[in-house]
Amino acid sequence: MAQHLLTDRQVAAARPREKEYVLRDGSGLYLRVMPSGSRTWYYRYTDLSGKAAKYALGSYPARTLANAREIAVKCKRSLLDGIDPRSKPQNVPKTVNQAVAQWINESLKRRRNDRGIYACRLRLKKDVLSQIGNNLLRTVTRPQIIALLDRVRTSGRPAQAGCILIDLVQMLNYAEDRHWIAMNPVRNLKKRDLDIVDVVRKRVLFPHELVLLRNALTRHIRMTNACKAGIWLSLSTLARAGELARLRVQEIDWEKRTWFLHSHQTKSKREHLIHLSEFAYHWLCQLRDSPFRRDDYLFPGTRGAVHAKNTSFSHQITQRQKKDAQIEDAGTLVMPNGAWVMHDIRRTGATLMGELGIPEEVIEKCLNHRTAESALVYTYQQQQRLHDRKAAFDLLSDYLIALLGHPKDWHKVPQETNPEHVLLPSAHTQWTTASHLPESDEKLLAAQVAQKLLAELHQSPSGIDRLQLQNRLNAFLTESASSH
Repeated sequence: MAQHLLTDRQVAAARPREKEYVLRDGSGLYLRVMPSGSRTWYYRYTDLSGKAAKYALGSYPARTLANAREIAVKCKRSLLDGIDPRSKPQNVPKTVNQAVAQWINESLKRRRNDRGIYACRLRLKKDVLSQIGNNLLRTVTRPQIIALLDRVRTSGRPAQAGCILIDLVQMLNYAEDRHWIAMNPVRNLKKRDLDIVDVVRKRVLFPHELVLLRNALTRHIRMTNACKAGIWLSLSTLARAGELARLRVQEIDWEKRTWFLHSHQTKSKREHLIHLSEFAYHWLCQLRDSPFRRDDYLFPGTRGAVHAKNTSFSHQITQRQKKDAQIEDAGTLVMPNGAWVMHDIRRTGATLMGELGIPEEVIEKCLNHRTAESALVYTYQQQQRLHDRKAAFDLLSDYLIALLGHPKDWHKVPQETNPEHVLLPSAHTQWTTASHLPESDEKLLAAQVAQKLLAELHQSPSGIDRLQLQNRLNAFLTESASSH
């Protein structure tokens, strides 16, 4: 078939006529000249179904003759590969860099918050893209990825290696599902295959440590009042540090005493309602009425930030557990059972609920965790257990007040709490202070004190219905009494 029949001079000299006409360059390429003066390049071909078709390549002179010929050649190649030139171009990344960027924009942003996305970008850039970022995506192999992960693990960062593995498996699964690659080379690669062991924190502050913490925080240490309030709010609401740091005044219903978090504000991406008990409400009022609050955020930021950072709580806590830290109050938050961080306070609150006899499924709701392992059960059972959650938060609050006193009285000289009030209705001796007693006597003492504490709680003016929790506690007391 004849081709390259036109010259640049002929194309430039084409003038409009009364009727449209075409100038053919051969091999299906031609220029259509309209009476209005517009000149457009077209590629004529037979589509994959055997029908005549044409594809607009752009207007002259923006699209030159040489450029139009290049596009016509690409169209012919596409047809040979079984792709119609009129089909929309597929946004298929070629390199690992492009694939990671596209995966983050199209998938990860819908599943993780800004902090999680930033952390993912940072670790992949440092340990993956710096090594294989410019490689073709289809050339990535399993040994190559394992070598990268081993390098991170052996450098003393096993937890980071585990996070990178999760990121790469998700990204490559996404690539496989969209046919960017034939198969994910690490689809079935597990942490245990690389000797990566997750470090799961189990630290909780025991009741006598909470007493020590109260005494330490009521002294004149240089920790911010907002951080002090954040510690007690995390304990009594089970909220995460990031949720507290971004808390606004208008998110609190001060009359109903509730805190509503939208799905984009939570790690689990689910809406969450927290009932504000007497203990929690006191600290929120302190933050609301603080003269240091400059805007709607209850936890003010520093150095121009509108709100506190997620890490500001643990930073202040950690610094005061280092006895050699260059601060006046170094070592003031050292606890008998070892180092602790902000997230351990949330775990402590949940553990206290469990020790008070609150059902596990209610505690999981208070934590805003997904409680059902089965996806089908989770899909069809959407009950929120709001009444039970309110009772759980109130019972936790009443215990904290019985243990520590009401926060409004903490400005007085702290008094050591009666050891009896430290005991909880549980057979776990680690939660008692009567370890000098024989185990059988200790359990009985714990049950007696629990009964006494429950009676005190029922005499409180709150008038909250705790029937279900009381039945569970009574069952424990009955069981303990019968064993003796």
